[in-house]
Amino acid sequence: MSLWQIVYWVTPTNTVLALLVSLGAVAALIIAARRHRENVSTVCRAALGGYLLLVVVATFSMGYDAGGSGHLESGGLAYFFAGGENLGTMEKEMIVREALANVLMFTLFAPLIKLSWPGVRLWAALCACAAFSFFIELSQMLAGGGRVADVDDFTLNSLGGAIGVLVFMAAERLADLSGNARRARHRRGHEEEASAR
Repeated sequence: MSLWQIVYWVTPTNTVLALLVSLGAVAALIIAARRHRENVSTVCRAALGGYLLLVVVATFSMGYDAGGSGHLESGGLAYFFAGGENLGTMEKEMIVREALANVLMFTLFAPLIKLSWPGVRLWAALCACAAFSFFIELSQMLAGGGRVADVDDFTLNSLGGAIGVLVFMAAERLADLSGNARRARHRRGHEEEASAR
């Protein structure tokens, strides 16, 4: 299955579902990390390494224009949002799907960094997301052979990193609520036990 076939599966509905699953998974990892920090950090470091490798492979395995040298592009999204009068419905749909894929591709980056190294601040994890996206776009431009560095991809990847920070913050809140509920049930159990005596 090629990367473009995967992009066909990226829809607004699937994007929302992916974000909700990410929120739940990150919350579960945060809860697990509170009891088994080192184990969760080790697993998340391995997942982050695999994730980075997957992003690089996906980026460089994608088809490209066979002619010319690498260059910088921008404005595709601006043209789309300005109405894209020369774009057909299918082209507009693919632009939306590709944009959502670029956002989703970086959504788990910041949570994985934060879970791998709990002392890292969220703003630093977000900066790492942007730096990695910049590295990928620069590599594509320098690779030549028709590869293109796209400002829109960098922007959307960085937006995905920012959404990942928000997912992590929301997941922390969910984990806190879960912990508070568990403590309240435990406290009620002790109170009922004490009053039964």
